[in-house]
Amino acid sequence: MSKFKPSQLIIYTTELPGGGTVEVTDRAFVPFGNKGLYTHRELTYRHPGDVTRLPHTVVFQTGDAGIPVCASVRVDADGGTGVMTKHLKALRLEEIRADVFAFAGLYTRTPQGDYMRRLGRAEFETNRGAVAKVGSRRRMTPHLLAQIASIHNGATPGGKIAAVKNAFHVERRQALRYISAARDAGLISEDGNE
Repeated sequence: MSKFKPSQLIIYTTELPGGGTVEVTDRAFVPFGNKGLYTHRELTYRHPGDVTRLPHTVVFQTGDAGIPVCASVRVDADGGTGVMTKHLKALRLEEIRADVFAFAGLYTRTPQGDYMRRLGRAEFETNRGAVAKVGSRRRMTPHLLAQIASIHNGATPGGKIAAVKNAFHVERRQALRYISAARDAGLISEDGNE
């Protein structure tokens, strides 16, 4: 298991074992979930196509709230058939997302403030599991409540609910629950300008 700093990286595009490549298209580091992990802000996956899949490009972005989302998908039709439902089903975006983030790397911080990544098959599987969990239900941790309050308090009056909703990729009802929990924790004042 080797460790290295991202500044020691020379190659920012790499081939995945199942075909296709992943490229770090925005090298900035952002939190990934709320477990002390970090990743690059934007990763782009490209696949040249094969027997079951058309050529496609998928861009994943991770915002400041630490949630990776699919920002865009491009599927290129072959000569005469066009893009059909079976081609879209064959993409398996959840699997692509897990592989892309696990392969491109999840990082931790060293006591010196550097970003560090562990390499190896076991670490790849651990990272894949972390990717699957990051989109699942969030626990109301002090860190999450602080993030909610920061986003809420920094938003303009009248746009606070929308800011929380967009930052965490949740519905309005869930954003209201988050704001209520942060308010109950004393992190948000009762100003009435949601």
